[in-house]
Amino acid sequence: MKALRYTITLEDPLLATSLQGEPNSSISLDYIPGSLVRGALIARYLHDKGAAHDLPHDPDARRLFLDGRTRYLHAYPVVNGHRLLPTPRCLAAGKQVDLSEAGQPVMNLTSLQDFAARRAYEKHNGALRPVSAPFCHITDEQIMLHRPERTIAIHVQRDRNVGKATRASGAIFRYDALAAGQVFQGVILLDTDTDVSTLTSLLPTDQPLWLGRSRSAHYGRVRLSVEPVLHAWQEWEEPSTELAANAEPDAPHLLLFLSDAILPDTNGQPTISLTDATLAQALGITDGSLTIMREQSYIGSTIHGGYNAAARIQLPQQPAIVAGSVVAFRLTTPLAAPNLARLHQQGIGLRRAEGFGRVALVGELKDMYTIRTVSSSRGTSPTLSAAERELASVLAGRLAQHQRETALRGFVQPYQFEHLPRRSQLNELRTLARGTSGQTPAQALQAIQQRLQEMKQTARQQFEQARIKRKDENQWDTLENWINTLISNAARQQQLARQVGTTSTSVRVAGQQPPAADHEQFALDVLAAVLEKAAKSNGEPTQKGEPTQ
Repeated sequence: MKALRYTITLEDPLLATSLQGEPNSSISLDYIPGSLVRGALIARYLHDKGAAHDLPHDPDARRLFLDGRTRYLHAYPVVNGHRLLPTPRCLAAGKQVDLSEAGQPVMNLTSLQDFAARRAYEKHNGALRPVSAPFCHITDEQIMLHRPERTIAIHVQRDRNVGKATRASGAIFRYDALAAGQVFQGVILLDTDTDVSTLTSLLPTDQPLWLGRSRSAHYGRVRLSVEPVLHAWQEWEEPSTELAANAEPDAPHLLLFLSDAILPDTNGQPTISLTDATLAQALGITDGSLTIMREQSYIGSTIHGGYNAAARIQLPQQPAIVAGSVVAFRLTTPLAAPNLARLHQQGIGLRRAEGFGRVALVGELKDMYTIRTVSSSRGTSPTLSAAERELASVLAGRLAQHQRETALRGFVQPYQFEHLPRRSQLNELRTLARGTSGQTPAQALQAIQQRLQEMKQTARQQFEQARIKRKDENQWDTLENWINTLISNAARQQQLARQVGTTSTSVRVAGQQPPAADHEQFALDVLAAVLEKAAKSNGEPTQKGEPTQ
């Protein structure tokens, strides 16, 4: 097996669209699919052979592009010289853990079967949640996380004949693309030396290449550089053949999905319901010795479609196992050496020529890692005037605010209340928390505290008698004390910010980040969300002593 490696540098934003999003937006994948590079090489191959060349009946073309003997792996981000891989879904961190800080602990759930150990971890770090970064590089002691940089642009549809937007054709739509300036590495796996030279000649290293959608709108221009061919290449750096050969009979194995995989069931239909028979069929095991350990498996699913440019038709949408999924299984008999070699070289499932079905048999992951988050390489921003930069920053701030409000709506759901004040009293404080034009967050917090102190005795007693707590807490607190603590305690504000997870600065518009959201503004957002829930909960009377949900 030969590995033809190449790097892709984005000179313009790249739009490799996925099926997610709503009708008026297109959201790019976090990587460059192998099918995009394969399609570009097919176009260059046909240019050399002639547009009328019969590609399906050309044996060389079928071997190079169609029948799976040549595999075009997805191009993943490159950081510090490493081609990153999808983050295993079995990795989780506590809600209070800030993954942007070096040295934070992360648990491996496949080995965390001791309930007491899990509770001890959650007591100090909060409830476990999956690590959200899509890519990582695992070493003996650390996991280096990475999230590709993205850019968002708003476009207006134009009438092709008139050349501008009209009342009948002027829809506004959004592109969420990979930002320019980033570097990705792809790999083409081949079996013969002659194919290596053929494909190397097709990879354009002396001129730009265009990939993805909306190329006429300044998307998709990239530069390629070819690296030396490797004759012994491992996608996962741990040698899977040695692991399986040295494993004891009936020892657990971990199968890590390095790309999305479309697996057919025993009837030939794509499925995401992994059974022992489906996985055994994919791995080439026919003696019934495989048993999936579902308690230690972490599997996600997605939908994949596509577009056949030659036939100009949409490809059927198919369910797939998502990259990063981990399947733990046992074997009563060891895997045969030919099966191991095929697993590493060929992958499993359908559409392997396009980079699907890449897997690795890995050893036992460590129980705990320390995390180091790598900041994304910044995209090349367009030259903007001061007014344009200010407008882009305002738009990014509104998108970030929308993300915070969405997260807060879910965060306040577990809050319970007793003996709430009148709705008019709650809405008055909520209005103050929303702030007024020209008022800083510190001034808004001071206004709320001053209003509580200036209330008449009857109104203030309502806040002193009201009770608040979350479902996972045992101790009730007075609403007045809860508000005062949130306003005056900076440590409490930082703790809530980590729990909600709204401190991300990944939003960019035209290369501009939103203004930094300080803890005082976050305290106002939390207070407004809690008071809104309390006011809605007070719409119907409840029995005395019964908590209001």
